[in-house]
Amino acid sequence: LDLEGEPPAPAVAAMMAELVRAALARAVEEEAHRRTRERLDMLSAASFEGIMVHVDGVVVDLNQRIADMLGDDPAALLGAGTLRRVVAAEDLAEVQRRMRERIEGPYVVTAIRKDGSRFRAELLTKQGHLGQHPVRIAAVRDVTERERTSAQLRESEGQLRQLVEQVFDFFVYSRDGIVIEVGGRVRDVLGFEVEQMVGRPILDFVAPPAIAASARVIAERLVGVFESTLLDVRGDHIPVELVAVFGTLDGVRTRVSAVRDLRAAKQLERERRRLEQRLERSQRMESLGVLAGGIAHDFNNLLVGVLGNASLVLERATDRAAREAADAIVAAGRQAATLTAQMLAYA
Repeated sequence: LDLEGEPPAPAVAAMMAELVRAALARAVEEEAHRRTRERLDMLSAASFEGIMVHVDGVVVDLNQRIADMLGDDPAALLGAGTLRRVVAAEDLAEVQRRMRERIEGPYVVTAIRKDGSRFRAELLTKQGHLGQHPVRIAAVRDVTERERTSAQLRESEGQLRQLVEQVFDFFVYSRDGIVIEVGGRVRDVLGFEVEQMVGRPILDFVAPPAIAASARVIAERLVGVFESTLLDVRGDHIPVELVAVFGTLDGVRTRVSAVRDLRAAKQLERERRRLEQRLERSQRMESLGVLAGGIAHDFNNLLVGVLGNASLVLERATDRAAREAADAIVAAGRQAATLTAQMLAYA
């Protein structure tokens, strides 16, 4: 109705109807936007990762999780200058380079909380759109504990390598029977360069007589102490002792075989056996000497009695035949005494 209470003109009525429809459509759109925003807020709040949306470094949106990580209020993190505050100076140039070149993917930086404390953060970045505007989305995860664990693991691996290098000649890391890394004095022992071994089967370096046993150890994933024979670069057989265990390399389960060259030990063993044999022969000779000396002394005592009695017979015998017999006894006794002297000299 107009001011006089008359019905409005048709054109005015049509315009008012259009305004009402537009108002209703806007209300429906705003309600849909509100519901969409609520769902997005709910998903953002439930995320384990911090989410930040920015345009060339100007933060336009973020979730509560990243605000909690940085120890700041979400509203204070919006706008320009945020990246300079929350990214460590040594990593800021890399972050800006990746932004300029629109590089997507994960990388790790040092982030700074509001109180100045630092933590390691993994960023997974992706280019996107907010309406018609291009934006950059970064999913942020606190990986301080993971980095600490990785550092400890690397330290343990380093200590293991140092221990192995001090106790053994060289060591081999392998997976499924394939050499993936070699350390220590492998060139001194086998004559191979590391590059000649990595990527090849372990059995390529095992002497033919030991291949079957080595293949069984690898196939059955056996651990412990083993003796085997390797091939050097010239094809010579090298006796070795191996201590095989399962460890890690870059966080991946790997077989570690520590190797000791047994050539020197084998040579010492041969020398020890040779000396033992010489000692045994010496002891046998000494025993024979003692035995010969004892027999010679006992025999010499018997000869003394024989010669003495023969001499008495020779002095008292008047019969020619008896004297001749006594002379023969004395002569034989003296020859026996000569043999006895030789036995004593041998002893």
